[in-house]
Amino acid sequence: MILVSDIGNTNIVFALFDSNSELQKIFRLSTQKNRTSDEFASDIFIQLSILGVKLDEIEGGLISSVVPSITESISICFRKLFKIKPHIFTYNSNSGLNIVYKTPETLGVDRLVNCAYIWKYYKKASIIIDAGTATTVDIVIDGNYIGGMITPGLLLMRDSLFFNTASLPSIPIKYSDSVIGKTTVESIQTGVINGYIHLLRGLINDIKNEYPNVEFDIWLTGGFSNFLKERFIDIKSDIDLTLKGLNYLFYRNLE
Repeated sequence: MILVSDIGNTNIVFALFDSNSELQKIFRLSTQKNRTSDEFASDIFIQLSILGVKLDEIEGGLISSVVPSITESISICFRKLFKIKPHIFTYNSNSGLNIVYKTPETLGVDRLVNCAYIWKYYKKASIIIDAGTATTVDIVIDGNYIGGMITPGLLLMRDSLFFNTASLPSIPIKYSDSVIGKTTVESIQTGVINGYIHLLRGLINDIKNEYPNVEFDIWLTGGFSNFLKERFIDIKSDIDLTLKGLNYLFYRNLE
């Protein structure tokens, strides 16, 4: 099996794929920057044991990270536990895309992973929304990674009100029955959630206006994709898109 690791700002997601590139198992660890490689290795070992996966079943690995301080620790885990050297995916890796981004060295590689996978398997101009801690909106056209937008995610929007005001509470992320909040909690919910949805719709429309002759597919992925997809029309959703992209890029970058 192939083990891929997506190191994000909130969680480190691990996914196991079989020899047919079918996603088999997923587990998550908290992204804690002060942990040692031994501590991460212990947690990975425990999670694999719970899932019934033996260490010698892991034949290859790939790591994608937007948290550089943890990347090497997870790489050490692969070498210690599985006796393999994982590929660390960067903008210099073989993505199958032409990167026209002006500062590729600053590019969050998860954005590139999503676009690489969509272009490989769908060959359509696409807008890809990854709704995580930060929300990214990325554009791929004719095999070119064009760029995109970065905005705070739903939790960051909610938490900014709670942590930066004296009286506003932290609220659960769920839809209100009305667009007009009748309580403070409802007011925050409708303001944050509906405001976030309209932000995404506005960004999509701006992209379409900038490329009036391009017909885009719209994709939604990330931790909040299942929550959001019901509020969008004609949108494709795959919460595991990034993980599938990492598995694809493992094979593309075999040395």
